[in-house]
Amino acid sequence: MDIIDKGTNNTIIGNIKGKVTIEGNNNKVIADSQLNNINFLIQGNNNIIHIKENVAIFKRLDATITGNESKLEINKNTTMYQVYILMNEDRNKIEIGEDCMFSDNVRILASDSHSIISTTTGKCINAHKDGVIIGNHVWIGMNALILKDVKIGDNSIVAAGTVVTYKKAEKNIIIAGNPCKKIKDGVTWKRDVPIKNKISKEVKLDGEVGKGKIDFYVENKILTKKSLKEISGWAYLENFVSSKSEIFFEIENRLSKKIYKAQMYEREDIAKKSNNMNYINSGFTILFPDNIRLNKIKDINMIIKNGNKLYKNKIVL
Repeated sequence: MDIIDKGTNNTIIGNIKGKVTIEGNNNKVIADSQLNNINFLIQGNNNIIHIKENVAIFKRLDATITGNESKLEINKNTTMYQVYILMNEDRNKIEIGEDCMFSDNVRILASDSHSIISTTTGKCINAHKDGVIIGNHVWIGMNALILKDVKIGDNSIVAAGTVVTYKKAEKNIIIAGNPCKKIKDGVTWKRDVPIKNKISKEVKLDGEVGKGKIDFYVENKILTKKSLKEISGWAYLENFVSSKSEIFFEIENRLSKKIYKAQMYEREDIAKKSNNMNYINSGFTILFPDNIRLNKIKDINMIIKNGNKLYKNKIVL
């Protein structure tokens, strides 16, 4: 590690590989596990940079703090490719949650570099307020620019090239554009390579009728003028382990009933909201064949199979 310390009472803790330059006093740089490819410049006093366990920097993390009493915190299992962070004002903060993923050439500017002054009052009108807060499991796309006081909720996605000014901290959304806006909700993401959802095939389903409450929410549905294409959301049986359940949809018309199996995936947000990690495998999505005609549907039922028991609930689209 290349350390240049021009101040007094500064502390560097941890196995750090890269460059740290400190020109102020009483600053701390803490790495809870090995940290590579960093370039930190601290010019103010009483600042803290705290990088927690298993944070991986693949190309470079540049962080500059010119103000005083500010804090940069990056939580465990977050990955960054190439990120630039700037904190100019006093008492500023950037908090980045656990298991976030930052793509190439992402910039976080927690404050403006120059003042905007009101000609009426003579006061500065562009000072930061609350700092930048990025939740857990957030994916920041390539060339994104995150500006001061931004709030990004858990499990959300920032599209490539977005100028982020969003301050609502909503969870499970996609933010895109300049100016940015929410373009989709009810989503999460995985680090895996995308796998295209498969069109569901008709299946046979046997089992005994069970007694139990189904909690569910349809977050997205795609309908054309003639047919039902897709339904997605979350569903679970109360007091049952979701990983041991399967979700099906029964399409009933005047002459017959057909059953199709949904694809399931993890929804950590639902498990946490329910205070029960048994519900983590509660997400579902189903793509229907082209022959599901809307004008012939009498009823749509969700069926959850757990063991040899079948639990049914009517869906209203």
